[in-house]
Amino acid sequence: MNELFNLKLLYVEDEPETRLQMEKFLKRRFSRVVTASDGNEGLLKFKESKPDIIIADLLMEGLGGIQMIEKIRETGANCPVLITSALEDTGSILKTVELGIDRYIIKPIDTEDLSQTLEKIAARILKDRGSFLQVDIHRKKEVEKELRLEISAFLKKKTGKGPKSINVFLGSNNLEIGINGFLTPFDESLLEDRRNQTVVEQNRRLFYKTVKKELEDVITGVISIKTEMSELIIDSGKNRESFVFKY
Repeated sequence: MNELFNLKLLYVEDEPETRLQMEKFLKRRFSRVVTASDGNEGLLKFKESKPDIIIADLLMEGLGGIQMIEKIRETGANCPVLITSALEDTGSILKTVELGIDRYIIKPIDTEDLSQTLEKIAARILKDRGSFLQVDIHRKKEVEKELRLEISAFLKKKTGKGPKSINVFLGSNNLEIGINGFLTPFDESLLEDRRNQTVVEQNRRLFYKTVKKELEDVITGVISIKTEMSELIIDSGKNRESFVFKY
């Protein structure tokens, strides 16, 4: 079983060609790869995506890799990190040790060595989590598709209107769901005056609070593991709602 496929990775690299090539390589191994072109974007993407593993270049314009990781560590996050660099700089290597970075990789990157390192890290992550959901690549895609269909049908049944799209990420210790285009025509008319945004979002929260148990049951019925909603973010300005369900 490919354990990497149960995890999410953030890759930060400012050189476009390198980023594109590595993104293709990583997407064959991870079910979700989030990319950023510099440390500032990487920090933003980290907060948005909450990756399991980070790979970041050392030297980037603006916020460098180490500076980005320092800011991430300040949030209390301790996810595994690999730093890549064309330089064998002793000072930088020592700094990565202080930050608890798992590996300092010299470019050009040996992809076979990188794969082995990532697999070891993935095995450690999944072992440390103890209880987790782990499925093979093909089953994972099937389950994510079934979840999209079941959740869409459930929401349409409850409101008479289905979302335009649903994104699902079946992780090893939680399920992430993004729902797009689910505002009602009435909500949209209210939002013509942005002063009503708070009211709309309060109403959306009330709706999900009302159907929370039923929605958890729908998900549990698909993955056969009891789930509980642990996070809900409503952004009516972008017509997007996102959830995290813990197993």
